[in-house]
Amino acid sequence: MSSHGVWRHCKKDGAIINVEISSHSLTFIGKQAVVVSAYDVTKRIQTEGALRQAEEKYRSIFENASEGIFQTTPTGQYLSANPALARIYGYESPAELIANVTDIEYQLYVDRHRRAEFVDLIQQHNAVSGFESQVYCKDGSTIWISENARTVRNVHGELLCYEGTVENITERKRTEAAQARFTAILEATTDFVGIADSQGKPLYLNQAGRNMLGLDAQQDISQLSVFHCHPNWVNKVFLNEVVPTLLSHGVWNGEMALLNRNKEEIPVSQVVVAKSSTSGELDFVATIARDITERKRLEAQLSYLANHDSLTGLFNRRYFQAQLEYYLELAQRDRHCGALILIDIDDFKDINDTFGHKAGDDLLRNLATLLQEQVENKDILARLGGDEFAILIPQTSMSQVHLIQQKILNALENHVVIANGQPVRVTASLGATLFPEHGVVADELLAYADLAMYKSKELGSNCFSFYTPDPHWQAQIQSRNFWKNQIREALEQDLFVLYCQPILDLQSNSTSCYEVLIRMLGKDGEVICPNTFLPIAENCGLIFHIDRWVVRQAIHLIASHAKVGNDLRLEVNISGKSLSDSELLPMIQRELATTGVNPASLILEITETAAIADFSQARKFINTLKQMGCQFAIDDFGIGYSSFSQLKHLPVDYLKIDGSFIKNLAKDTLDRHLVKAIVEVARGLSISTIAEFVANSETIQLLHQLGIDYAQGYHIGLPIPVTELFHWNNTYNCSSQVSQWNLSCTKIPKHLYTSTFLLQSKD
Repeated sequence: MSSHGVWRHCKKDGAIINVEISSHSLTFIGKQAVVVSAYDVTKRIQTEGALRQAEEKYRSIFENASEGIFQTTPTGQYLSANPALARIYGYESPAELIANVTDIEYQLYVDRHRRAEFVDLIQQHNAVSGFESQVYCKDGSTIWISENARTVRNVHGELLCYEGTVENITERKRTEAAQARFTAILEATTDFVGIADSQGKPLYLNQAGRNMLGLDAQQDISQLSVFHCHPNWVNKVFLNEVVPTLLSHGVWNGEMALLNRNKEEIPVSQVVVAKSSTSGELDFVATIARDITERKRLEAQLSYLANHDSLTGLFNRRYFQAQLEYYLELAQRDRHCGALILIDIDDFKDINDTFGHKAGDDLLRNLATLLQEQVENKDILARLGGDEFAILIPQTSMSQVHLIQQKILNALENHVVIANGQPVRVTASLGATLFPEHGVVADELLAYADLAMYKSKELGSNCFSFYTPDPHWQAQIQSRNFWKNQIREALEQDLFVLYCQPILDLQSNSTSCYEVLIRMLGKDGEVICPNTFLPIAENCGLIFHIDRWVVRQAIHLIASHAKVGNDLRLEVNISGKSLSDSELLPMIQRELATTGVNPASLILEITETAAIADFSQARKFINTLKQMGCQFAIDDFGIGYSSFSQLKHLPVDYLKIDGSFIKNLAKDTLDRHLVKAIVEVARGLSISTIAEFVANSETIQLLHQLGIDYAQGYHIGLPIPVTELFHWNNTYNCSSQVSQWNLSCTKIPKHLYTSTFLLQSKD
């Protein structure tokens, strides 16, 4: 008989211990005896309790861990798995996972070679850390995991299993992929992209940014500062303007400049975005900057072109007028005297006709340089157009102006220009006026100086005159101011009207196109002829506005006819001064694009005199129009009869032979020879000819004989308001002695036309 148990005993010192007692009976020397053994098992029981607690704790961790925990055999079967691992792979329980995944290499890994790599690494190092793979879930979807594992070996070093943890890193991988795509975009862009902390230390800089700053691709940017990447003036703007704006609005945009390694400024258009902490302090800033060096260069070039004459490089009329108005205000405020001097080259047209227009252009450039040498830096020298120059002297006196004018005349008198290898002496006529003594209105002062200049021309070459108010001059000025105001009022109140005169195709006996003619309506509705107001408009600079208005109206007229199926072609006269109008060509291009009008339906024309006076500008203007698709005509051709040598250099489509050769064609043999010569030259250059001032059928017959292509005049048709174009009969009856139109008007030359035409088409 035996017994065994553990009892709690109290020691002599009062301590409680656990005692394991066992007993068993035996016969000893023939007698029954009991052997009792007692052991203090207090520490063993405590150790066993600790082990049980540790196991329970481990089991709790194992069961409740957010990471997957596993043990697998070296050959790829699960020995154990926690619930988190089952959830990661999409299984209901660890038991289901262990039962279904019996070959990890083939069933779990998307790329089964990853299992082999895992095994190689863990066998070499007895552990792997952060081993990332793409694996299958129960439903066939894929996720990314990161494994940390180690080998488990027995006391003899023999491999028993692998154990470790698994983390689902799918979201992290997606974020990394998105970041990689974003980084690729940032690295591919040609814009500067950078991120800096609140202290201005760069955290990121893309390749374009490195290129702008002149940094190598691998160069460490941690020691840089954003303040090293900008010039000092930008750093001040950044601290005083950008940072406060970022703190209040979170974003700033504007134009700045970067500073490259060579200390060169790079203008940029920049956007800066700030990320602030919860306390409102600046955390970091991100910026995108685009190199606008080329844009700035073009802006500077456009600004220069807008304010400078393309031939001489001097200031142009537009800039000069603005400066004159500015200094007039200044003179009134500060009560000081200034002066305006106009300079007109004497007989410049003769120089052009004799030596050619290239020589004329060279002469103007040469004179521009000479004039610059005669004026001070504070003075403003400009070419107003053609052979006319102007000097604005902000502060001076009459005696000083006398000295300056004499200095200019002396310089011209002693100056010799070589034209086509021949020495040429040039003289000029000068006119001057003072401000505010003679006036404080820019246009008035220009008119006064112009009158003084023409007075110099009457006195002879190389003279100067001061404007001196007298009744005769005053009357001229008042008349000019009156018409200038009338013109402005007509522009503002739409008091200009257009008339059209037909141009006959002599081959088909049908109307080819119409010439557009401008008239002004007076206060009482009377029609005012153009020669009354156009010279003044040219003189005071309003001709630009008139020409733009006429061309715009013509384009819209063509467009309105096109909408109802009428193929209308119009000829539009423009002033020679408009050749230098920087806004005219863009306006034409814009209106053609907006209306969809066929550019070939628009024919622009200038007079022969205007084309020859500024030949290089005329050729540039015509070439630009031709590139748009428009056509071009030279009006009043033959007056100078010196332009044949230049005609081949002007890409025009039509020559309008001046009416002075046509009106007496039937009676004047010389006129017929001259017209025949013009026709032959034009035909050789593939230029069509138009005869003006055709007044009778006899002239029509002669035009046929001479080979003229088109005819225009009162025998063909008088000008009528464009509003009646829809009612016109566009066919010319060659058997008729008069036009197809019923007319009630006085037959006067079109350039003197003043009455209102009342026209109705014949049924």
